[in-house]
Amino acid sequence: MKANRILTTFAAVLVSVSAARVNPDEFDLTANIKEVTSGREARKVTESGRVRYGTQFVVVTEIGDKVYDLSGGQRVELGTDRARVDSKHTRVQFLLQDKDGKAKSSIWYEIIGERQK
Repeated sequence: MKANRILTTFAAVLVSVSAARVNPDEFDLTANIKEVTSGREARKVTESGRVRYGTQFVVVTEIGDKVYDLSGGQRVELGTDRARVDSKHTRVQFLLQDKDGKAKSSIWYEIIGERQK
């Protein structure tokens, strides 16, 4: 009974997250993604001492007159996408399309480096 309640709650959360709308007007910058590399990193050490690993992506992108090195857990493809930078200027998010061509946002990527073109 408790497992059914947990599954129902989980399904409701998934539906609400997938139903979230993306406002393309918020992505007012053009990002030219130049390079994407990946590597494994330790994400969590369990109480039993086991290490869980995850893939981390480093993305090099040009936005305006700057080149940003970004770090995040989602792969993006090379090319030009619309993007936005958060108000603290510490993260970047891309506007992508799902398999049906509908607008969706990427995860937030942490800015780990910034330089002039």
